[in-house]
Amino acid sequence: MRKPFFKRRPVFWSSVIFIGAIALLIAFFMQPWRQKWITPVPGVLITPSEPPLKPADVKPDSAWDLVQRASVEVTKAYKASAASGKLKDKFADENVLYNLVPWSDAEFPATAEYLANSQVALDLYRKVGQAKDKRVPYTGTNTSGFDRQYDSMLLFPASAAKKVSLGDYEGAYADLDALVDYWAVYTHGAGMHFVLGIGGEMFASRYMGNIALLNEVPADVALKTIRHLETMEVGPGQLQEMFRKESLLSPTMVDAFLNPKGSILFYDLPGWLKKRPQLFMLLTASSRWQMQRDMDAFFGNIVFMAGQPYDHARLTKFEDQLNPYLSRSQVLVKTADPPGYVAAGMYAPFVSAVITNCYRTTASLRMTELVLAVRQFQQSEKRLPSDLNELIPKYLASVPLDPFDSKPLRYKVKQDGSWIIYSVDKNQVDDGGTKGLDLIFSSTAPADELEQVKKSRKKK
Repeated sequence: MRKPFFKRRPVFWSSVIFIGAIALLIAFFMQPWRQKWITPVPGVLITPSEPPLKPADVKPDSAWDLVQRASVEVTKAYKASAASGKLKDKFADENVLYNLVPWSDAEFPATAEYLANSQVALDLYRKVGQAKDKRVPYTGTNTSGFDRQYDSMLLFPASAAKKVSLGDYEGAYADLDALVDYWAVYTHGAGMHFVLGIGGEMFASRYMGNIALLNEVPADVALKTIRHLETMEVGPGQLQEMFRKESLLSPTMVDAFLNPKGSILFYDLPGWLKKRPQLFMLLTASSRWQMQRDMDAFFGNIVFMAGQPYDHARLTKFEDQLNPYLSRSQVLVKTADPPGYVAAGMYAPFVSAVITNCYRTTASLRMTELVLAVRQFQQSEKRLPSDLNELIPKYLASVPLDPFDSKPLRYKVKQDGSWIIYSVDKNQVDDGGTKGLDLIFSSTAPADELEQVKKSRKKK
């Protein structure tokens, strides 16, 4: 009777089995078929230049201290104004109009009362942009407590509108300059602080432009405002610093997956596995160390992109590579470090939106500079400039560039005598000032906005 084949050459077959077992173990733990989803960018730093400000470290009369004190005062003003019953019903309707129609206390009774009660708060807000210490605590995506601070975007324009009605253009633009300074402080933070900051700057600049379109602003006031706006842009360096501060989130993202109460990243996993994230890490050849390393590389790529000229195709490609059309099973089986991949995919849309809106804010500030300059030319020469080069050097040192393509911002006079200043916006294609494709500031903006308000009220 012949012996079984594995007994004929026991040493050989034992070696085969041993080597096979080792290979299987290596394959199980290394899983070489998995595709890497992020590659580090050499030489890019993701450590912020200074540690985030802790609430306990806020110094007296620093920008953030003034913001908090003003928030307390404006809350008192809001409550005092709400007690009369006017504010709740009328303030929301009034605040969309007072930069479009002439101001009077009778026309805007709720806003007038709120404004009168808010003078202490406004005085504090005016000091925010002048504070030497402009550090802002990190907030993540929490926006609680912003309601009354957000009212500064309504009260300052109301104050400016009232001063315009009195012929005090210097005071009106000083208020709007203070509003830009106030929101610029938020751009020194990260997360929703930064988002609110760039949005507030854009909002304030539109008010500046509308006043110039509806009134004949004195030359010295307009030129002072233009010079001020030139200093308020958020540059690539500041945008990079914001994302460096955002990178401090990555350990929280890792902890969110490793939470023993259940991962929030793979919410549809079987319960027994979701409650055992370490086992899931083992099965997917991942680890806390690898997830943190990949998240660092992910933020390194973001910081690098934030420092480059705007490129819509690159931003889209970056977002798409983290949100491809893969099923959950394909992600789990084919992707290296699935937890890091999913966490990055959840964050990626925020990156594209923030970078694009930051460039839009820069474009809006520069378009407002041009609106003020064109109006000054029109007031002085009694005609419109044939092109923007006529504004140099009396009103502008040079024609502002469109941040989206680094070419001069566009100017077009229409047959009806109206005119527009526009940016090519995120598609980086000159669509001739087409609304919805290009970013536009029109000479008819106040009338157009007023018409939209009237239409929306008719629908209600």
